[in-house]
Amino acid sequence: MKLANILIGFFALLFFGVQLFNIYNGITHNNPEMVVSALYFISIGLFMAFNLYNAMLTQSGKVITPQMTKQQLACAVILFLFALGVLVGIFVVNLGILSKIVELMLMVSLFFEIRTRVNQMKNQK
Repeated sequence: MKLANILIGFFALLFFGVQLFNIYNGITHNNPEMVVSALYFISIGLFMAFNLYNAMLTQSGKVITPQMTKQQLACAVILFLFALGVLVGIFVVNLGILSKIVELMLMVSLFFEIRTRVNQMKNQK
């Protein structure tokens, strides 16, 4: 399982790191489609990293404290808002139906993650 976590982390960093160059290139060449596309891939990379963190936390056997749950909730809310902004950008630039579907699925997954964390916080009190 550790090899899978390493591979997921590698690809999450790859998604995130490579797209920074595309953002720079899109801004310098005044190409909003390239910037939105890069933000789309960054949102996928950040979502992969978030899920990797949750998986590693679950596998570590640590007791999840209320503070950790609050941090996960805050991170999920921030990722949800970022994905919402990217989805709006995808609709404005019109990147295609597949990117819209994937981003919407990412947002639905984050919504259920937020709901789970809120329920955990209610149960911990």
